[in-house]
Amino acid sequence: MNVQLVNSLIEVVLSLSPEDQKLFQQKLSNRQIEATTHKSLTSTEKAEQFRQWVAQFPKSNVVESILPNEQQPKTFLQTAKSLQLQGEPDWSEKIDQYLYGQTVSSND
Repeated sequence: MNVQLVNSLIEVVLSLSPEDQKLFQQKLSNRQIEATTHKSLTSTEKAEQFRQWVAQFPKSNVVESILPNEQQPKTFLQTAKSLQLQGEPDWSEKIDQYLYGQTVSSND
């Protein structure tokens, strides 16, 4: 079974009230006993059992993310500053000379 799925299930169970946690443990114990005494279930039957199990818990509109917080994307200026580019202080004044190797007169 997927470890991440198991960890998510644990987080859900831990967020339940003590009464609901006890109910969960009882149902889980009952399912384990049933599993050992019944035939193997198909994946469709297992999915249906899971749906039935989830349906017995109170519905909630609250969704809590268990994913790590993502960082805000960097702005253009933050990215440019992080590059630590070296250049002449008058770079913008002589852009044509740096790009094209020529000096443009101010009369153009």
